[in-house]
Amino acid sequence: MDRGNSYLPDTDSSEDDISNIAVEKPVDISTELGYWGWRPRWLQRFNNSKTALVMLCCFTAIQSFIVVGSVNINLQMLERRFNLDSTQVSFIVSAYDVLQLFLILPIGFFGHNWHKPRAMAIACAFTGLGSLLMALPHFVSEEYELGQSFLDVCSANTTAMCDRSDIDLHSHALYIFMLAQAFHGVGGAFLYVLAVVYIDENVQVHSTPLYIGIFALASTLGPATGFIAGGELLSLYVDVDKIPSDEIGITPEDPRWVGAWWISFLVGSFLAFLCSAMLCCLGKQLPEAESLRKDRMSNGHGTLEENEGVLQGTITLKHLPKNTLLLLRNSTFMLLVVALTCQAMLINGMGAFLPKFIQNQYNVEPSWAAMLTGLIVIPGAGGAEMLGGFLPRRLKLEVRGMIRLSLIFLVIGIASQPIMLAMCDVADMPGTNQQYQLNTSTMTANLIDTCNSHCNCSTLTREPICGQDNREYFSPCHAGCDTVQKSWDSNDKMYGNCSCISQYLGDSESYNATQWASMATSGRCPTSCNLLPVFIVFLTVAIFCLFMPTIPTVSAILRCVPYRQRSYAIAVKGFIARSLGSTPSPIFYGSIIDSACIQWQEKCGERGTCWVYDNNALGLRMFLINLAVLIVCAVLYFCAHLVHCPNKTTTVIAENGPSITNCEINETNSQERMIMLEKTTAA
Repeated sequence: MDRGNSYLPDTDSSEDDISNIAVEKPVDISTELGYWGWRPRWLQRFNNSKTALVMLCCFTAIQSFIVVGSVNINLQMLERRFNLDSTQVSFIVSAYDVLQLFLILPIGFFGHNWHKPRAMAIACAFTGLGSLLMALPHFVSEEYELGQSFLDVCSANTTAMCDRSDIDLHSHALYIFMLAQAFHGVGGAFLYVLAVVYIDENVQVHSTPLYIGIFALASTLGPATGFIAGGELLSLYVDVDKIPSDEIGITPEDPRWVGAWWISFLVGSFLAFLCSAMLCCLGKQLPEAESLRKDRMSNGHGTLEENEGVLQGTITLKHLPKNTLLLLRNSTFMLLVVALTCQAMLINGMGAFLPKFIQNQYNVEPSWAAMLTGLIVIPGAGGAEMLGGFLPRRLKLEVRGMIRLSLIFLVIGIASQPIMLAMCDVADMPGTNQQYQLNTSTMTANLIDTCNSHCNCSTLTREPICGQDNREYFSPCHAGCDTVQKSWDSNDKMYGNCSCISQYLGDSESYNATQWASMATSGRCPTSCNLLPVFIVFLTVAIFCLFMPTIPTVSAILRCVPYRQRSYAIAVKGFIARSLGSTPSPIFYGSIIDSACIQWQEKCGERGTCWVYDNNALGLRMFLINLAVLIVCAVLYFCAHLVHCPNKTTTVIAENGPSITNCEINETNSQERMIMLEKTTAA
């Protein structure tokens, strides 16, 4: 009896213990914040969507700081430093997208079940490694030569020497830059596929556009920071780490100037490795992700029966054809993707050469052109990304509403494109945009004329001078000047006995050669320009309207495909946009810019960088290309608005009324539509 009495309490205690064990939920470390076994309780208070958004914004800001900001702002410096033309440097820009074409589809198809933050952490490390590679050619190359080995004045006894080793070194640098951009592309492939999906599956449906907008805003602040900071760094000489500043001999106004392009890549590399360590602490998903997944509604285009196969079960490689076919048959998805492809073509092409365009059209220094580009990007692209994420959430827009919003801003962007035709006055430059002699019958300008044919001039380097005839000459040698001395009141040089200047003054009816000394001063001739502020304002509006549709369109893509196809849909979108848009566009725009060149650098019989452009031809060609792309883009958005119909073949039986289709239901009443669909299914 005692044994029995002693046994009963033990039984009750055991049952209580079992009950306690049963109700205690196991800890899911895949949703906790921390590193492997280190996941302290105090750290979990930051385990939410806002913390994840901050980390992802850091990644995209650093990625865009390097790839868009640092690369694009330094393209012209790379041209001068390594004797490249615009088409060659466009290969550097396009190399970013080449490797992505092979990675983006597998990432999108299989990435749905991956640990996305860890995958992005690895990708961020690749970005840091690529940035180190970008800076490598500076440390393995010799000091930058300004052309001092050639006399800058007219001399019949001087001949240019050809150094082939320098050309070979520069071609090797081009390959290193392309490899570095390929590493950057690995980081971008993981970032822009997995980050958007990670955000979408961890926040409320109507909050997705806002979160993606903030994410995109960070991706535009990165380039803006790169342009502004990079512009400041370009005021430092390229070999600032090798030679004293008092031995440089030229200023940033000199066309031969090359800034310290490599410093921004070292900074970007350090930030990328730091961000990679931060991303490793995020969980596979956030704690609220499971409940959000259950409440999420699909607004997929097509029938529910078509989408059912991709909404259930585990997606494997054998499902790839069916998933791909379902996306290709989704007319709304395909039209929006092609529209984004057109936008990517314009953004990537113009973004790569916008600082160069401003510098040539408005005669400003490279560092100032870079800073102006950053000042345009911040309110233009940054404001558009933010507003593009806010408006759909504020107005509770669904797919067709977001398409209409995108179309409105594109039409405004089309109206602002004529600003590309505005430009500053260009100085008269003998041998490039006009003849040396006034009475010549030759239609084509040539740097070599009778007044300088005895001087053995070279186009290897450019040193513009302004003659007393108010014309700008390519170099003192091309002006026929045979004497030089330092100015008594400045560091400028004074050139005398310039045969081409005296020839022009003698031919001109407005000058008397006996009253003018054939003198010239170093530097470019001043020109009047009052259009730069107007250009900045209108270009900011154009960029705002170009970037504004991006976030609503991506949000519409996420809503018009089945839930479990989102990552693959983003990957397909990225593949098409890169293969047809962002990859070929820098090469295309680079060739257009090269076609407007009227004076090339020549070394050892090979063409190098472009020294002088035809500004009228350059502005007109840019205007026509941009206008055509934007018109096509607007037409695609209009067609997408017409054809979109969520679950279009499903018939809905309205209460106390005739049967209607889904497309006839107000899109803002999503919850009512789902209730009606459930009633139809039950019937």
